[in-house]
Amino acid sequence: MTESTKLYDRTGKILLYEVNAQGKRTAKQATVAIEDSGFYEHSAIDIKGIFRAFFVNIIRGGISQGASTITQQLAKNAFLTPERTYTRKVKEIILAFWIERYYDKDQILNLYLNQIPYG
Repeated sequence: MTESTKLYDRTGKILLYEVNAQGKRTAKQATVAIEDSGFYEHSAIDIKGIFRAFFVNIIRGGISQGASTITQQLAKNAFLTPERTYTRKVKEIILAFWIERYYDKDQILNLYLNQIPYG
């Protein structure tokens, strides 16, 4: 049986349609490029991303950028509530380090892709 991958934008327009395993690779590459381009280079957190977001948010006077890695997003989505508090962020970081200790990057990416909504 042939597998296919379809990615839609929020209006229902097809952004990507591929048949076979190449589609899975493309979906993974696109997700990493958009969500966390340094995913395979950093550990559970992205220190440079945190500082970048911190300074941009100060300049803009509010939260306009985030710095959560794919691993942090997995931790938040799988185990925590969506509230925006420092306590939840600390829990997210601790869980992200735990996840990175027990799973390799490809396993983390697969877990993330299987639980995020595309739409």
